[in-house]
Amino acid sequence: MIRTIRMSSRIWEKTWLLLAVGSVAGLQVNGQIIVTWANLHPASAWYSYANAAGETQQAGQYYYNGTTYHAALWSGTVGSMVDLHPAAAATSWVDAAAAGQQVGYASIAGKSRAAFWAGTAASFVDLTPSWASSAEALGVGSAQQVGWCDPTNPSSGVHAVLWSGSAGSCVDLHPAAWKSSQAYATTGSIQVGGVTKYGSGNEYAGLWAGTAASFVELGPEWWNSTSVVWTRAVAAGGTNQAGFYQLYNEFITKAAMWSGSSQSFVSLHPSGATTSSALATTDTLQAGTATINGQVCLGVWRGTAQSFVNLGPINSGLGAGLTNLEVRGIGIQGNTLYLAGDVSSQAVAVKVVLLPPSLHLAGIQSQGGAQTVTLAWTNNGVSSVLESGDTPNSGWKTAGGVRITNANSYAAIVTNTTSIQFFRLRAN
Repeated sequence: MIRTIRMSSRIWEKTWLLLAVGSVAGLQVNGQIIVTWANLHPASAWYSYANAAGETQQAGQYYYNGTTYHAALWSGTVGSMVDLHPAAAATSWVDAAAAGQQVGYASIAGKSRAAFWAGTAASFVDLTPSWASSAEALGVGSAQQVGWCDPTNPSSGVHAVLWSGSAGSCVDLHPAAWKSSQAYATTGSIQVGGVTKYGSGNEYAGLWAGTAASFVELGPEWWNSTSVVWTRAVAAGGTNQAGFYQLYNEFITKAAMWSGSSQSFVSLHPSGATTSSALATTDTLQAGTATINGQVCLGVWRGTAQSFVNLGPINSGLGAGLTNLEVRGIGIQGNTLYLAGDVSSQAVAVKVVLLPPSLHLAGIQSQGGAQTVTLAWTNNGVSSVLESGDTPNSGWKTAGGVRITNANSYAAIVTNTTSIQFFRLRAN
């Protein structure tokens, strides 16, 4: 969808806004987003849940035969479901999935075992190392898996760990000065999670680059009546890490972002929200939830609290006909969000395409036979490029002129150099 403004040589006589609108079955368009969804719930199951979603695959678990949960993988339709359950396991489920890999948990002989799959039940690998009594894999990226292991020493806390597809590849990431640690996500080179402090028991966000020695406390570990008392990083993408924090004497979470150090900490908590959490990030876009006016809403940021865009209440399915939607996982690819969750304990996958913002004519001035056009738009979470062309169908190029910003408002001042000129915002 592209918004286009046409300017003629007699611009004060002929100016209009063209909005391309399509009617496609299964789509919900609300001006900011296009929402599509798929019902993944198998008819034979009592319950099912999707925990991870991407462009081509979704993963989670379903209640098999009314007796136990089985790890499951879908490819966009309920009929595509693959049962990943290992034969020796009592229960299994998937916590995360990416690039054809799935990770999670399997209960075997009464113990929690870190699980890894590559799309089939036969591909199951128990990642639990010999030095751990139990384990779980929580994140996957590229050829890496991350999570936690519980050492056989009962006086120790759990340890953040990194795998590369086998139990023997396990790397203990735990920094010695901390009581316990967990890793929640990996980019394939950077791992993020949280560490628990001795004494206070407070948790602080942490980052690793493949070894315990590489640990960086993202924190920030502050302590006074107005400061952060605990944080957690749960997502990583590009050079950014995302998660949430809590202030002293508050009992709510607030969205946070880092870029590799405690000094880079940024509060993403939007004005007017009671709680918020950032659950996915790339170099340019963050996605998560915020409670606004008592409703949990899907939102996106572009690196600051002021850039927050409310995409709508999650419970009402973002206008797509889903009621009681609960989101369990969020992924980002370009300008598209992939949501994994359930409706009344039945697995669904939701695709949310962010549309370019509306382009408005803010003002025109005629000087020396040329028209200076001021175009304006507001941030809605989409990285967009202003383009101009002599025809509406071809020849588009990046528009010149002066671009200014003010919080979430943007404006471009462009000289109309031809007899007819078109302008549009195109999503990156």
